[in-house]
Amino acid sequence: MNNPFKLDTKTALVPGASSGLGREFAKVLAGAGANVVAAARTRAEIELVAKAINTEGKRALAIAADVTCREDVEQLVERTTGEFCTIDILVNNAGTIIVKPLVPTVGRSPTMAELVPGFDQGVTDDD
Repeated sequence: MNNPFKLDTKTALVPGASSGLGREFAKVLAGAGANVVAAARTRAEIELVAKAINTEGKRALAIAADVTCREDVEQLVERTTGEFCTIDILVNNAGTIIVKPLVPTVGRSPTMAELVPGFDQGVTDDD
């Protein structure tokens, strides 16, 4: 019977692989046989992840990249496909944050009614 978790011919790209879930995804995918590209902004941390995978006899490549920067993403894809020819698995794990208001605010904070439609209608005993 075929093992559905056997990934010997696959390549996985894991942004956010420097720690936490990303690091674990990279290790598990490598353990299932996939080539792994560990990507994150912190080069030293992803090099440790790639080294641990390579030490186990699997293939891993560490690439420093910031997924909020288009040029970094283009280089990440180019280097990955240059090394492994394809990307079969993408673990979309990189954490980013963009802080901006949901509604226009000029000199004031938005009200809950502006942020949550229907908030100002209240709750009645009939609900």
